[in-house]
Amino acid sequence: MFGSAAAQQPPRANTGPEEQTPVTEVALPAPQSPAPTPAQRSRLGAWQLHMHVLLGVEPVDHVNAVAFGTSAELLWRCRVGLFAGLLSSKGNANIAANIDGVVQPAAADRISIPFGIAIRPFGHLGMIAGTGARGWAQRLAAGIGLEVGPTIEHLRDSGSSKTVGGLHLALGLDVPLWGGPVEGGVMLRFVGRMTATPAVSLEIQSDTHNALIHMPAVGGQFYGGIAWAL
Repeated sequence: MFGSAAAQQPPRANTGPEEQTPVTEVALPAPQSPAPTPAQRSRLGAWQLHMHVLLGVEPVDHVNAVAFGTSAELLWRCRVGLFAGLLSSKGNANIAANIDGVVQPAAADRISIPFGIAIRPFGHLGMIAGTGARGWAQRLAAGIGLEVGPTIEHLRDSGSSKTVGGLHLALGLDVPLWGGPVEGGVMLRFVGRMTATPAVSLEIQSDTHNALIHMPAVGGQFYGGIAWAL
C-alpha cells in the first residue's frame, strides 16, 4: 500500500536554483562628534561669590601707611556684578619727622567703604573647562577685574575727623592656586586702588608741636591677599 501511494504522488516541478532567504541589512548610525564639554558652573549656578582678605600700603607724602581690609564680589557668569568692601589704613603712627625744621604732613587714619559695579572683561574664558597650561591661562585671564563706584572715606586723627565721599577705581588680578574663578577655588589677589575725593587737612595739637595731617584729593593703595571663589 505504502509503495503504491508513494507512486501516485505527482512529481515536483523543477523551480530552478534553490531559493535563498533574503538577508535584512541593519543600518548603523553615522559616527558623531563627541559632545562639547559643558561650561564650568559654580555652586551658585550662574553666579559666583568671591571673597577677599587684603594687606597692603597707602603711600601718602613721605610715609607708607599700612592698609588692610576685606571685600567681596557677586558676579553673573564671571562677567559683571556688584562689589562692596571695608578697607582701612593706619597713618597716625607714621608721622613724618622734621625736615630742616619743618614738620612734614602726616597721613590720617582712613576707613573706606567702597561699593559699585565689578566687571571681568575676560570672565567668559573662565566658563570654558580646560586643563594644563591653556586651562590655567584661561582662568588667569578670567581673574582680571575692574571695580568702579562711589566710596565713603572717613579720615581721623586723635582729636578730629572728617567724612567725605568720592570715586573708587580699582584694578585687580586673581592668580589661580587651586580651582578657578568660576567653579570655585583659591587664588592670590593683587589690587591697585585709586580714590578721588576732596582734599582733607586736619591739625594735631600736642605739648611739643602742632602737626598737620593732609590727605590729597587723589590717593592710592596697593594690596595683596587671598581670594576665595564659591
